[in-house]
Order: sequence, then structure tokens, then C-alpha cells
Amino acid sequence: MNTSFWKSCLVVNTDDTYTYQPDRPIPRSSPSSSATEDVTGSVIYSSTRHQMDKFLADSMLQLSVQERENALNDLHGIGNGRDEVPEDAATMNGLLEKLDKILNATKQGTLYEQAERNDPMYVTSRDFRMMFLRTCDYDPEASVHRIFKFLALQQSLFSAGKVGKKILLEDLDGEAIESLKSGAMQISASTDRAGRKILFLYPQAYKVMNTQSDTRARYYILMALMESEEVQRKGFVGVYFSSANSKNDNGKLLDLPLRLAGFHACVSDWRIYFIGSVAIHSFPSSAVPKFRIHCGSDMECLYQLGSFGIPLDALPLSTDTFQLDNGYHIEWYRQRLQMERNQFSSSSSVVLDSPTSFHRMTIMPGPNDVLLGHARNNGGNRVLRSIVASLLEEYNSSPKKLKTAIANKVVKEIAILGGRFLKPISDGTRGWEEISHFEAVQKASKTFRNCRRKYK
Repeated sequence: MNTSFWKSCLVVNTDDTYTYQPDRPIPRSSPSSSATEDVTGSVIYSSTRHQMDKFLADSMLQLSVQERENALNDLHGIGNGRDEVPEDAATMNGLLEKLDKILNATKQGTLYEQAERNDPMYVTSRDFRMMFLRTCDYDPEASVHRIFKFLALQQSLFSAGKVGKKILLEDLDGEAIESLKSGAMQISASTDRAGRKILFLYPQAYKVMNTQSDTRARYYILMALMESEEVQRKGFVGVYFSSANSKNDNGKLLDLPLRLAGFHACVSDWRIYFIGSVAIHSFPSSAVPKFRIHCGSDMECLYQLGSFGIPLDALPLSTDTFQLDNGYHIEWYRQRLQMERNQFSSSSSVVLDSPTSFHRMTIMPGPNDVLLGHARNNGGNRVLRSIVASLLEEYNSSPKKLKTAIANKVVKEIAILGGRFLKPISDGTRGWEEISHFEAVQKASKTFRNCRRKYK
């Protein structure tokens, strides 16, 4: 079974999904042939896995010894994967100067000129350009090429007026916001054993049918991830967890300044394993070692991820049903929303990681918000007391370490209902501001103690 066989088995549709060629049929599910299909599927899965192992080995042989070592370390989460380039000021200034010269020599008639008109402070900022240098292995020419492709992506997803601007939540349409909040793509609260961020993809959670809106949501999440200098230098690990083939156009997002250290696709159906294996055969040899496909039950896939330095509890999945747990993601969304309201809404230009004048936003409490202070009886406060009462027995019988976990669960429940924990602003304006997640957990713990005293 060679590469031409793999590619002849499938055709790529216009929406980037795959379809089996009719002249190379693969057995499908049918009531009358399930037993036969189980045997056939097992044979094809074994053959596919054997071919994938051979293909991966051949791809590794095309790399230098150092490249192979870096790729394996990246994938298994050993150390930082690769030796970090020391960013001494003189070297970085020299690279930035070279990048600037290439830009000035090639920008005429390109979208970069539009970007400079829209917001010159963003595209000329050191942080913006360093993001591209780091993710292009400090190659100024490759960085300029990626910048041009990035600006074209911005124009295709948003509008000419947004080219060269930092995209905020307020720039997303309603369907994109719903897609973002679904948690189908999210940044995990935990890291792998090398300390790298984990990007989790759970396509079953997508509810929006507008592919363009989905892509805008994923653009926002990926760019939020890449704001971190640590992620730019060390990369991130992607985990795709799905039981079905999904429609997507993630190929567009390859023009973003991303540093992908490794990517794991976890599937339960041998057909999807086969399709993914075919797709990997079309990747450049240098990219192939970063990708692995795991086929099996949810628990089997999680254990396989563990061998690559991704802990079982690092993913936003419930430990009993393996369903999506969106608690952390919802909190992340709320914090991003609050941060942008505080820092960017009244700013005409935005620079990554730049110090901005912070001003408090007066928040209007909603019906599900928990209000801190004496004798508050907002709807969220009543919900908080109800949740606490239902968990009081469990809380009282738990050791101190688990009490914090239960309090954290209460905060997540409030967030799922759309509630926030708000405290009065202490400057006499009679406004409200949102407290941190840590403070919210403390408030929940205090409510447990008060409830316990009340029922003694």
C-alpha cells in the first residue's frame, strides 16, 4: 500500500471534507453486515496503522539527527522540545531591522499599506513583529511572507477596515460569539508536562452552521493563545477529540503566526482513523512527525495521550462521561470580555502587551449575578445559596483539599448560568466590578460556612 493508494481512496470536497472514491469502496455500517464489517474494519485498521508507522519512520529519516530529536522531544513533551534561541537585545534588534527593511522594500501595493493606514501602531509594534519572528524560527524573510498572508486572512474573514488591527470580541458577529462560547475550541486550564499550553478541539460542540463565523471564532481563540510570549517560544499542543468526521476550514488558519509543537487526533471509528492517515500523507515531511492519530475508546485515547506527556486530567472533559466541561472556558471568555472592555473599548489603537491606561467599567448587575456585600438578595445570590444548600452535606464530609474543589464547582455553576461575582467599586461611584476567580471561590466557601452555621 503506497502513497498513491492512500490518495486514490479519497477525494477532497470543496468544503475540505473527504469522500471515499466509488471505485475503492470501504465497508460501511449496515444492519446485515455488522459482524463482517467488524472483521473488515479490524483488518483495514491494522493495515492502516502498519502503513502509518512505516510512513512516519520514512519521514523521520528525511530529517537531520537534530531535527528528529527536536521533533520527538516536541511530541513527547520532553523538556522544551527544542533549544530556545537566546533573545539577546543586539541579535533581536538586528533581526527586526532586517524585517523592517524587507517590509519597506516589498510593501508597495500590498495589504500592509492598508494595515499601516488602519492602525500603524499595531503592525509596526515590536510585539507584533516578534510574534512572527518567533513563530517563523527567527527568519525575517519568512516572517514578512507570513505577515502578508496573515493580513490577507484578516481581510477575507473580516473586512478591509479590520486589516492590520487587533480583532476584539466586539468585532465578532453573533454566530461567531456563539461558536466561541460553545467550547468546541478552547485553551485548556492545564499544560502538558513540558509546561506548554493545550489547545483542545471538540467538534461535537459546534452548534453554528455558518462556517465563516466558526472560522472567525477560531481565529480569535488562536490569536489570544499566541499573545503569550511563552507560547510563541515554546509552542502549544493540539488535541482533537471526536467520534465523527467534521466539516471545517481550519486550513485557512494556517496563515496565523502559530507554533505547533504537536497535534493528537483521538477518534473512535477506524474510518476516521483511515481518513486522517490519508490526510497526514499530504503533509510536508518536516510536519509529519508532529502529528499522531489515536484510535480507540475515550479512555484508551486518554491513556495514549498520557504517554505523550498530556495528563488525563489536563483536558476539559468530565472524568465519568467524557462530556465537555466548559466551566473554565466560560470563565476565560468572561475575563477576556472584561479585559477588553477595560482596556480597549475606548482606545483608537491597540498594541500587544503594551501598558494601557486602566479605567474601571461600571457594570450593570444582571439577574444571575452574585452581588457581594451585606444582605444582598439578587437572583444570583439566591441561586448561590440554593446550590450551596444542595452540596452542603458533601462539603461538610469532605477533607479541606476537596472543599476547595466543591467551592470551585459552585463558581462554575454560576458562570454556566451566565452569572458573575460582582463587588461595589470603592470610589463612591455606586458602580460594580467583577472579582477574580480566586475571590469568587472564597466567596463560595464563605457561603458554605455561613450555611453550615445556619443549619446547626
